[in-house]
Amino acid sequence: MGYTHSGYGDRPSHLPSQLGSKNRVALHVILFVATFLTTVMAGTAWAMRDPFEVFNWTYGITYAILVMCIITAHEFGHYFAARHHNVDATLPYFIPFPSILLGGIGAFGTMGAVIRTRTPIYNRKALFDIGVAGPLAGVVMCIIILAIGFMTLPPKSFIYTIHPEYLEAGGAIPATGLHFGDTLLYWGLAQLFASPSGWLPPMNEMYHYPWLCAGWFGLILTGLNLLPIGQLDGGHISYAMFGDRQPQIARYFWWFITILGCGGVLGIVRQFGRIELLQEGPLAEPGMFLQTLEVLHSVAPWLMEAWAGWLLWAFVTRVFIKIKHPPIDDPTPLDSGRRRIGWTAIAIFVLTFTYNGVYDRFGIPEEVPSSSRDDGGLVVEIQP
Repeated sequence: MGYTHSGYGDRPSHLPSQLGSKNRVALHVILFVATFLTTVMAGTAWAMRDPFEVFNWTYGITYAILVMCIITAHEFGHYFAARHHNVDATLPYFIPFPSILLGGIGAFGTMGAVIRTRTPIYNRKALFDIGVAGPLAGVVMCIIILAIGFMTLPPKSFIYTIHPEYLEAGGAIPATGLHFGDTLLYWGLAQLFASPSGWLPPMNEMYHYPWLCAGWFGLILTGLNLLPIGQLDGGHISYAMFGDRQPQIARYFWWFITILGCGGVLGIVRQFGRIELLQEGPLAEPGMFLQTLEVLHSVAPWLMEAWAGWLLWAFVTRVFIKIKHPPIDDPTPLDSGRRRIGWTAIAIFVLTFTYNGVYDRFGIPEEVPSSSRDDGGLVVEIQP
């Protein structure tokens, strides 16, 4: 989600009499409908129903509507801010992503949306307003959706209609499987709105609840867009607030998410290495590489549990979005009111950032073979 520019520079001498009159409305409608359908299929999959069976799509309607509301609020925040500053902008281009076709349950059905500005943005004030309006509108919609979701949670028995096998194991919810990562805002809203005497689904089951799943997804999209990199919303805000310091700030964050992504990849390798070691038998000993990963995990477990997807996002931002924000010929600093809003956006970034994204926790038995060397070499006991 976000917006891209066709150019920067001085204010044009004239603007189209009807902003957005050149939009290809049919294309916008087609992309909107296609995105709605792919999110319906994604919501159906989250409900553990066959998304390729049309009669099952009723299970995905709520999720799809909520996701589309979040994306629409975000993009029209940009759009109306652009109109306010007489900047010609397109309607949103929604981006369908039928990732369910790739297999597995982890598909959200969309990669968001984007609008394009077709006239130059001529000062920092306009750049800031257009950039910040989207995340603010989107996060307000997320908060409303999550608040309603937490206040209307069904009882614990609902999860057994989706996973009846849990009843066969005494009703316990396993700690393994696909997990959604942590965000401070999601946690805070849960503490505020969920009934303390009710059932709060764990993060490896909450995606079966469309209000929670859509709200969480919206928070993640907001956090991604608020990274202060290039032409992401956070890049626009950072450049408007800090000017020439934006590239340095962006590089720090780019290296941060790159390191997180590398740590996540190593964490996945470690889990598969431990599973392979178990399959080799009780006398198997870990190799030097696996021992090294175990040492790294003991020193920085949070790094090994990071989201491997950060590595892909680092690639996308470096190659397509770029690190440095395009310059604007306007040295005028933002007024105090906008700077306060900017710091609010930075706080929202902190509250919606998730270092562990989406991850899979494998069920590995507690008793795992350990290396036993008597030659003075490295000895590492592999713990789960």
